[in-house]
Amino acid sequence: MYSVLLRLTFMPLLSRANLHLSSCSSTSCSRLPGVLNAYVSEQTRKDVYQLGETILFTCDTGFISDLPIKYVCSSEGWVTLRQESCYSSTASCEHPSAQGGLRINGLPENNSPIPPGHVLIFGCDDPDKRLNGSSVLICDRDGQWNKPVPSCEDASCKAPRLKSSTIQDGTYGNVIRFSCKSRSEILKGPTEIYCDESGKWSGEVPECKEVTCDTPQIAHGRVTDCPKVYKEDNYLTFVCDKNYKPADEKRSNIFYYNKTQFIYISPCTVTQEEMDRNNLQLLKDWLDKVYLEHNDHITFRCKSGKRHDGRVAMRQQCIEGVIQLPTCV
Repeated sequence: MYSVLLRLTFMPLLSRANLHLSSCSSTSCSRLPGVLNAYVSEQTRKDVYQLGETILFTCDTGFISDLPIKYVCSSEGWVTLRQESCYSSTASCEHPSAQGGLRINGLPENNSPIPPGHVLIFGCDDPDKRLNGSSVLICDRDGQWNKPVPSCEDASCKAPRLKSSTIQDGTYGNVIRFSCKSRSEILKGPTEIYCDESGKWSGEVPECKEVTCDTPQIAHGRVTDCPKVYKEDNYLTFVCDKNYKPADEKRSNIFYYNKTQFIYISPCTVTQEEMDRNNLQLLKDWLDKVYLEHNDHITFRCKSGKRHDGRVAMRQQCIEGVIQLPTCV
C-alpha cells in the first residue's frame, strides 16, 4: 500500500500583483544621455545598465568641467546626479578698457588671459563721477563677461527749484544747505540735501513757512487780544478770572512768542529803597509807579541838592525784566 504526500504552497494574491506591476516597469537603461563635448568614461561603458547603476562622462580634449558628470539609471530613465557641463579650457574673457576714469581691480599681471571664474571689481577715480553699471564682473565659461563692462559718468544732479523764501549755501553737485531769508519764517524740511552717486538728491527741497502760533488756553484766565493767530514777536495779554491772580506775581501778564512757544516776560520793579540809594525820585511826584511792564519807559530826576553823574540816562526802558537806574551824587 502506498501513501502519497502532497505539499501545497499558496501564493498570496498580493505577490502576484507585485509581480505583474514589476513586469510593466523598466528594469534597465540602454539609450545613453547626451552630454555636449563629452563621452562616457571607459570604466563605466556598457551595452545595458541595470537600475541603480551609474555612468561617468569625460570631457573631450580641450574641454573641462568643474565636477565629475555623473548619471544614474532609474525606472524613469537616466537621471543626472550633478548638473555639470564641459566648457573650453582655453576660453578667456577680453580685457576691459580702462577709459574715462574707470578703475579696474583684479586684472592679471603681464596682460595674461582672463580665465573663466575670474572676478574684476570696477570703480571711478574721479569722486565727482559715478559708476554706470555693475561694480563686479565675472568671466563666464564661454569666455564672455556675465554683465556689460561699466563706465564712469558725471555724478550730476539737476539743480533743484528754489522758492524765493529759501537761499542755498553750498556747492552745487555736492551739498546744498537751506535757510530762510526772513527770521519770521521757519524751515519745514531738511536743512541740507546732497547729490548721491545715482545722480539724485537725497531729499526734497524744504519750504519756508511763516512762524505762527494759535491762541493758548489759559487756566482760570482769558486772552484779551483779538488775533487768533500770532506771528513772531507778537505780544499777548491776558487777565485772570474773578478770585484768581497770576501764579507768579513777579511776572507780567504779557506773553512773548518766539519761534515755537509762548513764554512769560518778567516785568521790572523799582523800589523806593533803590531810588534812595541812587538819590533818585520820579520825574512826576504824583506818579507813584514803581512797577513796569516789558517795553515801558520811566523818567527819573535827582533829589534836591544832587547832580546827575551822566553815566546812565535819566529815561530808561524795561527790557525783559531788566532796567538800569541812573545815579545822582
